[in-house]
Amino acid sequence: MRTEATRRAINGASVIEIVRRAEVAGTIRLSDHARKRMKERGVRAGDISKAIWTVQSAKRQESDKNWRLKGGVDTDGDDLMIVIDLDQDPIVLVTLM
Repeated sequence: MRTEATRRAINGASVIEIVRRAEVAGTIRLSDHARKRMKERGVRAGDISKAIWTVQSAKRQESDKNWRLKGGVDTDGDDLMIVIDLDQDPIVLVTLM
């Protein structure tokens, strides 16, 4: 888990880097909610990987302090936004849109 001081020091670019390193290491955990959304939307693991590598920005959500990664696309080139919880170990993919 990250400390409060670490959370304050993180910016969008560093979040993208952290998430990409976790993706390479295979250490991103999918929440039950994310698995449900994947099934509903026909999203595969490869789509999530592609979205992580094509994401353009990351912004902290004020409501719950998760990070919304925007600008990524899936393997078909369709927009795929993901929400990540960096406070968990391993990092948790909370949902996707």
